[in-house]
Order: sequence, then structure tokens, then C-alpha cells
Amino acid sequence: LVGSTQTLSLEEMPTAAFLPSLLLLLADRSYATPTTIKLGLEWFLNPDHLPLVVALREGYFAEAGLDVQLLEPADHWEAEEEILAGRLDVAVTETLHLAQDAARGKPVIGFSRFLHTDGGVLFLGSSNISRPSDMCGRTISYPGSPGIGGPAIVQTMVEADGGSCDIA
Repeated sequence: LVGSTQTLSLEEMPTAAFLPSLLLLLADRSYATPTTIKLGLEWFLNPDHLPLVVALREGYFAEAGLDVQLLEPADHWEAEEEILAGRLDVAVTETLHLAQDAARGKPVIGFSRFLHTDGGVLFLGSSNISRPSDMCGRTISYPGSPGIGGPAIVQTMVEADGGSCDIA
């Protein structure tokens, strides 16, 4: 790992049956020299990153003309700032952070879901909420409170459902 403070042998990681296909699709198949991609992890290397590690270990990225460098933060980093500064090309980040950054007007784009999470909106069955637009005018609680991430996620859900209200 580039920039890693951990000692971890790629040989210690088991082989997985899947790969982060988006990076492979981005590869220029007519390469003379590999395209370098500096990919920032959202935290320390962990099992969530197994597809990336396997692709490195097995040479799948190299076969696709990619020189993928997995970069771990020494501490928490703001991925969009690292990308804007040219220290990263792309980053794995939490959906909540992406929503917060977008709500703050930062130039971020989410283009792939890396991991499945069981996050969502919880409500009482007796609350008469049957679709996202029914959340208008309701009091909500969200992760990271106080902050703008939760309301940004709910606002996006409401608007995608055809609703229009200010979730604050």
C-alpha cells in the first residue's frame, strides 16, 4: 500500500470472486504505459476494501492498463479537498459525507456504490408515512446530528418522489 502505516502483505489477503468493475471500465485498453489512479480509502485498510486488494494482487488492474495506488489516510481526511488538491484522483467515502459535501455546494459526484449498507429512514408504522414525500413537515432525526447530511439525504428522497418541501 502506498502511504500505509500498516504492515500488511497482499499475499495474506484471500482471493475474492468480484472486482470493482468501474475502475476496470475506465481503463484505456490501448495503453502504452499504465494510467495511474490514486484511490483514497475512507479509513484504514479493512475487509471492505478486499475487491481492490484482490485486483491489485491478481494483477487485474495492471492487465487493464491501470496502476492503482490505494492510499490510506493517516487520520480522517476530507476526500474532496484531497481530490481538488491533486493528491487523490478518486476516493471511497461514506454516502453521508457525499451528501453533506453536495449540500455545502462542494463539486462532488458520486458515481458508484462500493458497499451495501442497511441504512435508511425509520418511522413508526402509525405515522402514516408510506412514501418519501410523506416526510414533509415531519421532525426527523439522522446520523451526524447536528449537521446537514441527514436532511440532505431526506430532501433528495422527497424530491425524487415528486415532493417539494424544506427538510431542515
